[in-house]
Amino acid sequence: MKKLYSFLYKSFYYETFIYETGMSKERVLERLRYLFEQEKGLFQSPNLSGHFAGEESFYITPKWSFMSTRGFESDPAVLKGVVSETSPKRSRIEIAVRPNSIFLILFVIFFIVAVFQLAMAFSGEDSNNHFFKLIIIVVAAFPFLVWQATSVSVKIRKNFEDYLGIQSEEG
Repeated sequence: MKKLYSFLYKSFYYETFIYETGMSKERVLERLRYLFEQEKGLFQSPNLSGHFAGEESFYITPKWSFMSTRGFESDPAVLKGVVSETSPKRSRIEIAVRPNSIFLILFVIFFIVAVFQLAMAFSGEDSNNHFFKLIIIVVAAFPFLVWQATSVSVKIRKNFEDYLGIQSEEG
């Protein structure tokens, strides 16, 4: 049960990563500044845009995606990070990545509906219909939401790693 909780927590909430780079802090910040200021086309790599949230902290989102949630968070994933200096020629980047909150909200809604369908199935009223709805939710909706939330987070993190040419200490 603890592994399931940990997996769902990482899928729907911030997952943190730490990078040690061979670049100076100024070089990392310069690369990020260039990323934020460049005006490349829609389908050009990297699929990242963002801004500085402070002198050493930054906020990155995908430049484009197929997901749109108007009136709520509009980005499918968010990457927040901080750059710190470990030595004159080395720096440390700490990032936190999370998917759009709508994935968690939909997961909770589907969970409540699944519990309701389970209760209705055991109440005896048209139990086959309720079991069918429950199976659809458990087999289709839950895995899709977890997969979608995980994939958008992994994609933005991988794009960030590829752009800076770094690799996480955990992976």
